[in-house]
Amino acid sequence: MTGAAETAARVRGGASSAAAEVRAALRAVERGDARLNAFAEVWPEAARARAAEVDAALARGADLPLAGVPIGVKAWEGTRSLQARRLIAAGAVPVGATSVPGPGTPWRTWGATGRGRTANPWRADVSPGGSSAGSGAAVGAGLVPLATASDGAGSTRIPAAWCGVVGYKPTTGLLPARDPAGLAIGGPIARSVADVRLWASVVLGAAAVEHDARPGAGVGGPRGLRVAWSPDLGFAEVDPEIARVAHAALLRWARRSPAPALGRPGAASPLNAAGGPLPRPGAAVGDGGGAVSVGAAGGSVRSGEWSPGVDEDVSGVPARGSGRGSGRVPGWGEEPGPVGEGVVPGTVGGGGGAAGSLGGPARGAAAWCGPQGVGGAVAGADRTGAAGRGVPSRTGAGAEIRVVAVDPGCVDPAAEWFARRAVRGGRESRADRAGRSARPGGTAEDHNNNRLDALFASADLLATPTTPNPPHGHDGPGDVMSVALTWLFNITGHPAVSLPAGFTADGLPVGLHLVAPHHRDALLLAAAADYEAACPWPPTSSPVPNQPSQTPA
Repeated sequence: MTGAAETAARVRGGASSAAAEVRAALRAVERGDARLNAFAEVWPEAARARAAEVDAALARGADLPLAGVPIGVKAWEGTRSLQARRLIAAGAVPVGATSVPGPGTPWRTWGATGRGRTANPWRADVSPGGSSAGSGAAVGAGLVPLATASDGAGSTRIPAAWCGVVGYKPTTGLLPARDPAGLAIGGPIARSVADVRLWASVVLGAAAVEHDARPGAGVGGPRGLRVAWSPDLGFAEVDPEIARVAHAALLRWARRSPAPALGRPGAASPLNAAGGPLPRPGAAVGDGGGAVSVGAAGGSVRSGEWSPGVDEDVSGVPARGSGRGSGRVPGWGEEPGPVGEGVVPGTVGGGGGAAGSLGGPARGAAAWCGPQGVGGAVAGADRTGAAGRGVPSRTGAGAEIRVVAVDPGCVDPAAEWFARRAVRGGRESRADRAGRSARPGGTAEDHNNNRLDALFASADLLATPTTPNPPHGHDGPGDVMSVALTWLFNITGHPAVSLPAGFTADGLPVGLHLVAPHHRDALLLAAAADYEAACPWPPTSSPVPNQPSQTPA
């Protein structure tokens, strides 16, 4: 299946029709979803009728930027969420409701249908993430090119990371909150950054994707793009392999050197052979070629370089969460559940799809920033003439990327997150907020906002792994808090995107998480497009269902 932008262009140009694209999507769902369980419901009759309306509107001269694009809609949101309504008005055609978690677990990084648990398209024995589980799985398997999601603690970004696709959380406030606490916001899961930017132009408006594309400006302007790297935000426990894969992808982007074609994970690579700890603040990485530099936060990195102002003493600010090393919280996994706005045709949880196989696309030759794809950039293989080379991006010019390792000094936001969910039906009164902020040291939220403000005063972006852990099994994450690196930004409201970074040694996708200052969504998406140009990933995620197809009911 082609991407949303390509599909719309084909339909708008007369090379295809909405009816044909929807027929193809329904066939893909019928063949693939019997083993994937990404769709809680499929709506073939409604989808065909809507496709006919789109074709008729095009014949009348309507301008529909998403003409004929088949989409999935998250079951808790349905077709009545603001993002879904705007997508449909732009010509998108919902083909079904994607799965979400069922009752009975405090962790929400999973999904289920009436036929069983939703499988990860890369490995059927692990979860696709959640709570937008079916949206991630459906896009990751190529059943649809775009699906709606919502993110109150990471529910868009985590499934995107674990399914090897793109997930975007806009700046809080650009869309109506999806929960009374004001933490959850709608967003897309898509197969490419181009499709995310198309979503943003339709749902958020052109300003959300407009960015300075003057020749020589790059995504970061004449000074280049300054990226602060933190594997743990100062408090989370992160699997070392996850941190290595995400960090290597970031350096691959910065070096912009060609990578070898992606093989299946598991083969030896220079990166895996080198091993060793990730750089800490103050450590130099690589040979210094090109625009890559890793230096001490607050210290002098190199003449003309930069350093985030986040090194001041914070010993007097108490941690309101469980403190450094608190990336594990027993029983916690993701956001709570439906908020009541979404309505979908029929009853969610009924059968959808027909007998068939999960299948998957053929192996692609596109280079990806996985262990095999980045090893040369990290360990020295095939660097000739590559350091610092600009790769044309969707912004019109390749950016000079400067990377600095930092310790942002943030503290665990768990207590703040739960407090916001608990007070007065979710929304904290100004009086209560003022009372908490007046306490000695303020709140963890105050502390984290101050730290991020200081970081973004000197950095354009913050980069982390999307999750601290690989996809967990269908029995749950245990005591691992999968949201450890995402839910902070639901509290602070910063825009963030998860991008495919590569694989673990046993073949599970890893996400690279980019965070931008408030209302710098255009910069964030331009940078994501630049990353994609330097580190292209396979057009669909799962080459083969390489684990047993049975998933728990």
